[in-house]
Amino acid sequence: MRWILFFLLLTLPATAQNEKAEQMVDAAWLGKMPILIRLLSEGVPVNTLTKYGTALEKAAGSRQLEAVRLLLAHGADPNLPGQSGRMPL
Repeated sequence: MRWILFFLLLTLPATAQNEKAEQMVDAAWLGKMPILIRLLSEGVPVNTLTKYGTALEKAAGSRQLEAVRLLLAHGADPNLPGQSGRMPL
């Protein structure tokens, strides 16, 4: 029983953080700037690679120029390969 509780306590923060990173990828892909700004202000890491790729990769791929600029201004790495293994820019 203790092992189960220990495992749950270890995985909760990472899961919540990954969920926010996935929300950031979605917001960048769709150009939802208010959501993207909120997530960045909450400290969600800008270079997180999710199962969908990185926020910069998705913003660039969907031609969301404003989102690309915002992500780059917040430290997104244009040389970090995304889900496809290619550079986002």
